[in-house]
Amino acid sequence: SATRAVDECAMTAYYRTQLSLSASPIPVYSLPGNNDWPECPDPTEGWQYYQSHMMEINNRWNTTLADYQLKRQTQRKENFSFLYKRVLFVGLHMVTNSNEDETTVRLQENMDWVNRNVQQYWNHMDIIFIMGYGRLLATENAPFYNAMVDKMSNEWSSRTMVYARRASKSEFVTNVGGVSNFLELLVGNEWPIMDVRIRTKIGEAATVQYREVEVQKEDDEDVDDDDDEKV
Repeated sequence: SATRAVDECAMTAYYRTQLSLSASPIPVYSLPGNNDWPECPDPTEGWQYYQSHMMEINNRWNTTLADYQLKRQTQRKENFSFLYKRVLFVGLHMVTNSNEDETTVRLQENMDWVNRNVQQYWNHMDIIFIMGYGRLLATENAPFYNAMVDKMSNEWSSRTMVYARRASKSEFVTNVGGVSNFLELLVGNEWPIMDVRIRTKIGEAATVQYREVEVQKEDDEDVDDDDDEKV
């Protein structure tokens, strides 16, 4: 979340986070958390503050010469994606809340966004790295969770998926939903900052490393070139 619960979604809290992150030497991308709108005293006002100060904070950096191209979903600007060295990064609005109608529409749009990007970049990516705030196993997120498990078990089984989310403690969970190529990365509020390394090499296994943990996915696809890249 861009704000803390104690801030009660005051406009100054969003601005403070924006100002702090703007000092980063590399571009920052933001996704909404529970304290950014659904748990605000006035959720509509909180969402307006988030949109104004955090949603497109990455525009504060000049990325015109970057070797990746950022895209945002037309009907849901907070969702974004970019392909970087055979890794497809997808940011999703995954905050759980009590509004069932909003959740149903949002999760369907999230699934559509993932599907669209995977289809577009299928021949150019080995790993689908999804980022979101909410737990995959939260009751409200069940439709998205079930859809991803089905995709990774069948149609997308030759790729590796990582779902990164906020947690109280950092941890790497393997075999999500009993699927060996579906991983969950829990991002804790800890120091030093989380260090994630992804390696892809056409014709060999793609690896995802979190500190001292390494998970390897066997790649049985036929390839016709040799490209060793690291993110």
